[in-house]
Amino acid sequence: MRISVEFEPDSFGHYLMTMAALRGMSLPELADAVGRTQRNVLYWSSSEHAPSAKSINALSSALKRPAEEIIDVLREQEANDDR
Repeated sequence: MRISVEFEPDSFGHYLMTMAALRGMSLPELADAVGRTQRNVLYWSSSEHAPSAKSINALSSALKRPAEEIIDVLREQEANDDR
């Protein structure tokens, strides 16, 4: 089953899907790589609930991106949401 979701350009969801695509990963592969369900990854991507520290570390490892970068993207989205 293929899931198609569009995210705002400056959103955490867009960041996750872009970074996963650059690594050649689909949503199911990303979810598998971080040990979570696709639903969890979509939930982080499209809601106010950020991933846990453990999940951020798993995302960092799977996406080959620094955890600090992921946290910065989350903070930026939170700041934009507050506007």
